[in-house]
Amino acid sequence: MTWSALLLLVAFAQDFNGDGFDDLAIGVPFEDFGPGLPNTGVVHVLYGSSAGPTAAGSQLWSQDSPGIPDDVDSDEWFGDGLAWGDFNGDGFDDLAISAEFEAVGSVFGAGAVHVLYGSAAGLSATGTQFWTQDSPGVPDDPETSDRFGGSVMSGDFNGDGFSDLALGAQGEELGADDFVGAVFVIFGSAAGLDGAGSQMLQQGVGGMLDAGEAGDQFGITSTSGDFDGDGFDDLAVGAYLEDLGAGFASGAVHVIYGSATGLAGGRNELWSQGRNGLGDVPEGSDNFGEVLASGDFNGDGRDDLAVGTPLEDFGSELWVGLVQVIYGSPAGLTSIGSQDWTQDTPGVRDTAEPDDHFGAALAAGDFNGDGRDELAISASQEYFGLVQDVGVVHLLFGGPRGLTGGNVVLSQDTRRIPDEAEREDGFGASLGAADFNGDGLDDLAVGVPDEDVGAVSSCGGVLVLGNRFVQFWTQDSPGIDDACESSDDFGETFAQP
Repeated sequence: MTWSALLLLVAFAQDFNGDGFDDLAIGVPFEDFGPGLPNTGVVHVLYGSSAGPTAAGSQLWSQDSPGIPDDVDSDEWFGDGLAWGDFNGDGFDDLAISAEFEAVGSVFGAGAVHVLYGSAAGLSATGTQFWTQDSPGVPDDPETSDRFGGSVMSGDFNGDGFSDLALGAQGEELGADDFVGAVFVIFGSAAGLDGAGSQMLQQGVGGMLDAGEAGDQFGITSTSGDFDGDGFDDLAVGAYLEDLGAGFASGAVHVIYGSATGLAGGRNELWSQGRNGLGDVPEGSDNFGEVLASGDFNGDGRDDLAVGTPLEDFGSELWVGLVQVIYGSPAGLTSIGSQDWTQDTPGVRDTAEPDDHFGAALAAGDFNGDGRDELAISASQEYFGLVQDVGVVHLLFGGPRGLTGGNVVLSQDTRRIPDEAEREDGFGASLGAADFNGDGLDDLAVGVPDEDVGAVSSCGGVLVLGNRFVQFWTQDSPGIDDACESSDDFGETFAQP
């Protein structure tokens, strides 16, 4: 296989300035503002060009940026969650940025989400919105450790042509139970996101399957896709600390189908290992649903769901990791044809080993332009010999019957990839992508948040692989605002739809 063929990689679309080149938003939630303000967080935006992401015109956003509501404070994790969507339908994508530990008034850890709107000049503070559970129209109230914005995901759930925003609050209470979790849906309009008609989803409430239980943390992860092909986006929500039988934190995923009225009160399903015909069985601390991604892997026009379980054990081997794929159909997700992927699956290069965490991050897209999505899977704690937590990324290719073996494995020891595989780099801890150079082929961004830069430990780096370019970015790269500092973890998150 040629190098160009290796690099036909993952796609989302995030064009904040409408120039036809997708842009790259990078979260750095552990960035400090001086010694007294740790983990305040920032977001870098690199704009696309014919050469890929470029530092020209790049932006650095924080809660200290002019025009951004609120102020910088310690341990707010601004940038821990990122989602793009065209919330006002003007043709420019917009960016939602969570600060899940934001204090609302005196309520610590209540959580908040900022929304920056796109324009011909890129993202702008003009019209910026600041969403909390105190915002008009948003149900419920801010409470300690709600973590509103703990997950952020966009999709057009009511089919009106405007992107909507789904926000997880995994610390939300239900009655006397703590950390039950909830998801809030704020709908788009010509004026942008509008709290009117916002919806709140919880287990066991309003027709939602299962029961809300302490510690489930429903809403801690999510992904969107049209699983039944009806034109309404659907939402998959992880509750990966859900207990099933004797399996503490075995995990579950709820799928809520979109309709003209949105998500609340609609058709929904509960998925777990061994349920609805899905393979494997629920076991303690599997954390099924910890990682979610959607894509059309068989090209039938309906999205499919990939579920990462990086803490899956194989017998006495702990935390080997498993990825399960559930395929879409006119009736929605079905276990018919579902697949279980590990590093021991025939056709998958490498070997399943303890602590690999296969499935630690996922990204789906049509990497080779054949009309079927592929799946990028990280094993971010893969060992190289005795060198621990180096990390690799596997690429599984789509086909008429879904994902196939014969995969590609990428690491920092792969030819032409900059830098080298080193202890505790965590290559692939995050994955994201888009067509950054506008050539019609998708490019892959790989987060290496624990990368050391010179003598600076865990400064972090981002590798961008394109069909015609390879880049490695840090906060010390020319033209990038800010500088490498210890434990910043640049590349911890990327914007998702």
